[in-house]
Amino acid sequence: MHPLLFRLGSFEIFTYGLMMALGVLAGLLAVNAEAKRLKLDVDEMTKLSVFTFLSGLAGSRILYVITRLGEPHLDIISVLFNMRAGFVYYGGLVAAWLFLVVTVSRKKLPFWATMDAYAMGICIGLAIGRIGCLMGGCCFGTSTTLPWGVVMQNHAELGHLHPVQGYEMFYLMVQFVWFWFRRRAKAYNGELVVQFVGGYAVVRYILEFIRGDQIRGFLIQDYLSTSQFLSFPMLAFAIYLHFKLKKGRKPKRG
Repeated sequence: MHPLLFRLGSFEIFTYGLMMALGVLAGLLAVNAEAKRLKLDVDEMTKLSVFTFLSGLAGSRILYVITRLGEPHLDIISVLFNMRAGFVYYGGLVAAWLFLVVTVSRKKLPFWATMDAYAMGICIGLAIGRIGCLMGGCCFGTSTTLPWGVVMQNHAELGHLHPVQGYEMFYLMVQFVWFWFRRRAKAYNGELVVQFVGGYAVVRYILEFIRGDQIRGFLIQDYLSTSQFLSFPMLAFAIYLHFKLKKGRKPKRG
């Protein structure tokens, strides 16, 4: 793996940061493409995308800090502002959605059509971000003898590991392609949100069984990770939302 992409004197470019930036750009392009199709204000959607990303970044960092609060002699300030590592994706995902719900409602945008657009953007953004995790050597898996096992540069002593980051990236890429073709034939506005939230909850819960790192924390050590715990309410919410929106569906905008 290659956590440091290149160094020029004291200037360093880390793969994780680059992939994060590319993920934001890809998400922005997806959101803006859908905004144009729905005849929404592209400038407004662009600004909203930037603040959604910042909210997600803050949420992922805060949840990471929370998972480490039980550690003895923890320097919270050092952990909080170390931007090279220490993000819990679920924290960012929840924070981004909460920000969107509040802001889209306040701005009186067509709510579920707009949220579907951001489901596509967040999906592709997370997928590319997972490439950064893979190249950076974080969020790694358990030992494996499968031919596609990878060696993490910072944890070479662990041998070949499941590329869990790659598994999640592949799932999200496939889901994004499905969203792209499905967006014109949705059964109801909000369908992409339901599929993203519910699908991610299930896949993330399963993948946690082959996660080998400890960064996301545990509620029950070695049995129930923080991410697995969060998967339950997310899946329940997706199921509830599906039946609610399907029952009360109205003619779709776009």
